[in-house]
Amino acid sequence: MTGYSPTSHPALITMKQTKRAFQWFHPKRPSSSTKSTITSPSSDHSSANVAPKSINPPSVLAQPPVIIYGGTGGRGGDGDIGGAGGTGGGPIVNFMTNTKEKLEKWLLSPPEMTQKQHDTEQLRSEGTGQWFLEDGRFIEWQNDPGVLWIEGPSGAGKSVISSMVIKELFSKRAEFPAYSCAVSFFYFDFRNKETQSLEIALRRLLLQLSAQSPCPYKTLDKQYKLSAGQKLPSYQDLVSLLLKLLHELGRTYVVLDALDECDSTNFEQLVGLVSQLKAWTETPLHLYITSQPRAIFTKGFADVNHIVLYSDTVGQDIKLFVANELHTNTALNAWQPSAGLVTERITLKSKGMFRLAACLLTELSCCLWGEDEELDQILERLPNDLFGIYDRFIYAIPKEHFIYVEAALRWIMFNEGSLLFDTQMDLTRLGDAVAFDFSNAVQYTYKPTRRRSSLSAMPKWLAGLIQYDNHTLACSITLAHASVQEYLLSDHFREKFNSNLSEKFSHAFISQCCISYLLHFRDQPLESGTDHDLRHKYPLGQYAAGKWYHHMTQSDEQETLLSLGMQLLQDGSKQYEALYHLNGKPEYVPPLYLCCSQGYLECVSQLIEKGAEINPANARNTPLSVASYCGKIDIVHLLLAKGADVDLFAVEDGTALIAACLGNELEIVQLLLEKGANINMVSGEYGSPLATNAYWGNLDIIQILLEKGANINLVGGVYGSPLGAASYRGNLDIVQFLIEKGANVNLAGGEFGSPLAAASYTHRLDIVQILLEEGANVDLVGGEYGSPLAAASASSSCFSTLDMVQLLLKKGADVNLVGGEYGNPLAAASYHNRLDVVQALLNNGADINLIGGHYGSPLVAASYRGNLDIVQLLLEKGANVNLADEECGTILAAASYGGRLDIVQLLLEKGVNVNLDGGKYGSPLAAASSSYLSNLNVVQLLLEKGADVNLVGGEYGSPLTAASYHGRLDIVQLLLKKGANINLIGGHYGSPLVAASRAYICKWDIVQLLLEKGANVNQTVEESGRILAAASYEGRLNIVQLLLENGVNVNLDGGKYGSSLAAAASSYTSNLNIVQLLLEKGADVNLVSGEYDTPLIAASYHGKVDIVQLLLKEGADVNLIGGHHGSPLVAASRSPTGNLDIVQLLLENGANVNVVGGEFGSPLATASHMGRLNIVKLLLKKGADVNLAGGEYGSPLAAASASPWGYQPTVLVHILLESGADVKSQGGHALKEALKKDYKAVVALLQEYGAVLDEEEKKKSGALLQR
Repeated sequence: MTGYSPTSHPALITMKQTKRAFQWFHPKRPSSSTKSTITSPSSDHSSANVAPKSINPPSVLAQPPVIIYGGTGGRGGDGDIGGAGGTGGGPIVNFMTNTKEKLEKWLLSPPEMTQKQHDTEQLRSEGTGQWFLEDGRFIEWQNDPGVLWIEGPSGAGKSVISSMVIKELFSKRAEFPAYSCAVSFFYFDFRNKETQSLEIALRRLLLQLSAQSPCPYKTLDKQYKLSAGQKLPSYQDLVSLLLKLLHELGRTYVVLDALDECDSTNFEQLVGLVSQLKAWTETPLHLYITSQPRAIFTKGFADVNHIVLYSDTVGQDIKLFVANELHTNTALNAWQPSAGLVTERITLKSKGMFRLAACLLTELSCCLWGEDEELDQILERLPNDLFGIYDRFIYAIPKEHFIYVEAALRWIMFNEGSLLFDTQMDLTRLGDAVAFDFSNAVQYTYKPTRRRSSLSAMPKWLAGLIQYDNHTLACSITLAHASVQEYLLSDHFREKFNSNLSEKFSHAFISQCCISYLLHFRDQPLESGTDHDLRHKYPLGQYAAGKWYHHMTQSDEQETLLSLGMQLLQDGSKQYEALYHLNGKPEYVPPLYLCCSQGYLECVSQLIEKGAEINPANARNTPLSVASYCGKIDIVHLLLAKGADVDLFAVEDGTALIAACLGNELEIVQLLLEKGANINMVSGEYGSPLATNAYWGNLDIIQILLEKGANINLVGGVYGSPLGAASYRGNLDIVQFLIEKGANVNLAGGEFGSPLAAASYTHRLDIVQILLEEGANVDLVGGEYGSPLAAASASSSCFSTLDMVQLLLKKGADVNLVGGEYGNPLAAASYHNRLDVVQALLNNGADINLIGGHYGSPLVAASYRGNLDIVQLLLEKGANVNLADEECGTILAAASYGGRLDIVQLLLEKGVNVNLDGGKYGSPLAAASSSYLSNLNVVQLLLEKGADVNLVGGEYGSPLTAASYHGRLDIVQLLLKKGANINLIGGHYGSPLVAASRAYICKWDIVQLLLEKGANVNQTVEESGRILAAASYEGRLNIVQLLLENGVNVNLDGGKYGSSLAAAASSYTSNLNIVQLLLEKGADVNLVSGEYDTPLIAASYHGKVDIVQLLLKEGADVNLIGGHHGSPLVAASRSPTGNLDIVQLLLENGANVNVVGGEFGSPLATASHMGRLNIVKLLLKKGADVNLAGGEYGSPLAAASASPWGYQPTVLVHILLESGADVKSQGGHALKEALKKDYKAVVALLQEYGAVLDEEEKKKSGALLQR
């Protein structure tokens, strides 16, 4: 096959002869094959073909956890605050485990080495490598600090020797406990991007060493706290931390294997690190490193102790390996009589490379006879080096399939998969990746049916070149050895097989595959499902959506690929919908936003050139805020250069500056400030940039903001101020820093009212003490809880709040200060079941009957929450049982609603009035009947004690209505038995029958029972209308049938929906069956009544295509004019669903496209204001008058210019203008509306078409408009 050139295949001729195609493989040859794979037990990174022995790999993290138990209670305090000290209430905290997990997450979970150590140990053949452990140079290194460098060619067994060294170190430490030392290690590995980074290696070493420190994780945790875990340590930070740990630990062993497999861009840093560690003298440090020969290492490590693995050095080990294979591998049984000769010949030919010895044995396994002559022939014919052996593997591949093998190798070598994010290249993904027709060089054709077609062939073709990692979740595929990658990227391979697998070419190929994969969904829409479902249906989908751009930027074909990739970013297209769903975006985001978040710089540039809006008004977020939050500084530069408003407010993120602060993006914060960002703009959850950083602990950004003039006492946001945000979050260092810089400790504002209240609520005792020392007002009123004492009393912290309450009382807090949701501290503690706090507050003079707050009194709060101990205590202390509150009503009603029979009994024993009305439920009996928590025994008890079964009041009107709505058949039966009036009108639902018909969980048996007992089916109440309308709206077909059978009038109007037919057409449920039934029973299809005027208007507005069709078929008047919604066509144009099908259907059935009516005047004006571009185009096509006057804005153009729906209506306004809209219509109203909305692009567009304002309007608008 010399000169074999696969480029004759048409699929291979594409961008610069880039070749592609790939397949999924099996880890080793099938047992029926004529060859068996022999795996070198001592080759660098080789995998074993035998099941690993069950051993416990050494783990440097096998340290006993530090357990901290809750403290014992303190002694009783002095004075009224005192009382006996309580028992320790603190939780048991596993400090080691919690801190370890936190730091692992902070450092992005660098690859764990324990499994790698275990696997590499298993590659060692019995008896091999013992010479190394007995070598004087190793023994000297083991005893004396210093550096030992092991150098050897690929396949010489360096990694296995490293695993022996690591095992030896752990064994010695275990054998001699007095021999105190720390051990850490890292295997660089070409197969995994995450094990090729020096920084990632340092993170893992730090975690290993921190676990062995006398103060586990203390040093590392201190670094974490500098940024509250918001900032990764830099390379210099990592080195500094390493040196600190070396100082703490004393004698330390560090093993770094395969330096040559570290990313080559890190080589200089790596050499520098070794030199720095070599110079370390403060504590004993033993550094062990291995590598292949590299010029930079030869020069950099010239003065370190050095062992070279020559062929004669490891010859004896190779003999042992070959002998073991001949003895244990059944595929080599034929050679056992000549074992000695085979061992000598293989050892000689392998030239000190275990990898080559293993490949030679694989070839020998194909022989039938095992004769000496055959051995001579085979060994004479076989190559003398690894490249020659790999050539034989490639020659065995059929010509027509070489393209697929070649492409698969591209994917294996250059995919950007991550074990952490489950995107590694595995069998399933690779099977999906190869499912293409590659004949079209510009865009491949994805064919899902091809996924499994090559499963049986590929493992045979790729045997010896790949291996599987069975320890990953999906069995990831990698090259079998570092030498395989050297071979595939060599000039030798490129020239011999006319194949270029270089990195640039391969990235271009992978990018093109990803884009073509996603463009498949242009014609085949993505199936719906959860993220898990999508990963199962489209194994490559997540990778393709997330990595196509990355591979493009790593290629030499960026211009061509970008042109293809832009097809993915067509807004509204099926392929774009697939792209953002597969990218893990559950909600729709415009293409520009997606590209800003992902860092697609060239795509952002092109989208802006094509008209994408960079300054949307009233949007959830802006392109600039998205890029700022995501840390895409190059895109921030681009957006600012293109005119992005640096202070544009977004509903979700606030300003771009706040977004950058949320993302802890220091460079972007500095850039935005340089570009004039308003440092004191109040917006967003946190209120200001400074408060955002105070909450998240970004001290470095806080310092910059203050230097640039940030107002340290700016009020705004949930926490009121920067100090309030830091106090709530518990950022002690930030609190101290802000106070030093002049923060006002008594600044009122925010959800908690003050910094002191915020810290009190979150049980930040240290911060509370500092704030009080700095003069914080302990009785500052404000916020949800009213005062610091009430906030502490209401705290749901896992810690005991008593110490906080006692501290505040000791500092003079007013125990009866009124304010906040609960009204006072005692009510807050009562609601939150803080018995100890209730006792302390009562001991300090809390007024037990103080009225205020949502629950009215402490006793109501405790009764509502159902804490018997607190209720008993409050009653013992003299709480008034008949106090009532407008919201929650009486104490008895609160307890009855909670279903607490014990508390209800207790209250009745205390003389509470069983019929005292008031509050949401009206009476205790109605409250008990309303509750899903209440039981029949509570209702029976109340009735036995004289509760009035027909007492009218509250949300439901009567107990029977309450029970009917909540589906309590047992209570309904009991109330009827006790004389409840079945037609009593009152409350939100009007009557028991209406309530039962509209119930969220409708009980047909309750409706039937009420009808059997004489409920009036034609009864009307103002809010709910007719009973039939209520059931029709809720979609209760069985109840509608039941009501009709019981003589209900199908055309009675009344209530919100007017008629039963309009109610059914208005429903959020699919009610076609109910509409059909009502029409069959004589419902008037054109009855005008209710909010939507006619059934057709109701169905059109609510997007019910099937109901619209049915109503038109039954004679509905398509042009019948109503009130607020005008006509069916106006209603459809205004519909929240924006249903184009209904608009077309109405027009096809004679709807007047220029009918005048509704809030905005016409269908075109309505659709324009609602931003319904597709409907606007259709109406114009059907002859809509673009200048028809009427409605709130006067014309369609003005209505469009005032559109409030998130993004500037530039495109829509442009269409209207191109269709002849008069910019001067209604006195230039369109321009005025655009100015009001601050739609700069729309204003410019209208001016371009001649819109002007008179001088008076110019002054009003504050705009300097040019003619």
